Amino acid sequence: MSMNLMAKAMSIKVGNPLRKLVLIKLADNANDNGECWPSYQHIADHCECSKSAVKDHISALIKLGLMSKENRVGNNNGKGNTSNVYRLNLTKTPVPPESIDGSTESTPVPPESTPPVPPAGTRTSNSFEPVKEPLDGKKKSSSMPEGFSPAPSHHKMAEEYGISLQEEFDKFIDHHLSKGSKFIDWNRALNT
Repeated sequence: MSMNLMAKAMSIKVGNPLRKLVLIKLADNANDNGECWPSYQHIADHCECSKSAVKDHISALIKLGLMSKENRVGNNNGKGNTSNVYRLNLTKTPVPPESIDGSTESTPVPPESTPPVPPAGTRTSNSFEPVKEPLDGKKKSSSMPEGFSPAPSHHKMAEEYGISLQEEFDKFIDHHLSKGSKFIDWNRALNT
């Protein structure tokens, strides 16, 4: 894959979106010398089109002067697999697309048109990370509030279990302050 050739291929106008995709696919397969030999079917599979469309677009790219094609005969006296070697030449300015038969007929949008502009304030995000929006009604966790002390329900619970609330409360405070704990409800945290 040649990143330089891919960047050049993306910046060249060829008069047809599928033709440009075929050119970019060839650049993706090309080495740094601009040579590649993918099959028509391989290109068709990646560009999601037919083999005949690939052949037509490669012929058009050759007419534009953006590439050349060399037929190679397979082994065994011309029998067996054959492949084409494509040589990209993306340094030239292409011949205007109007001079190529049928090049502008299949173009759904004129090459000089401007795509519609979205209304102001509309933004598109291409991030795959989920958006975390704050929930206004949900209570947030916080550090231990200043002056936090056991509630009457804690005193009653300590009596029922026969434990020293002050001793347990001191352990609770030491533990959670040392860890930097945050809770939504500190009274319920003390219950545990």
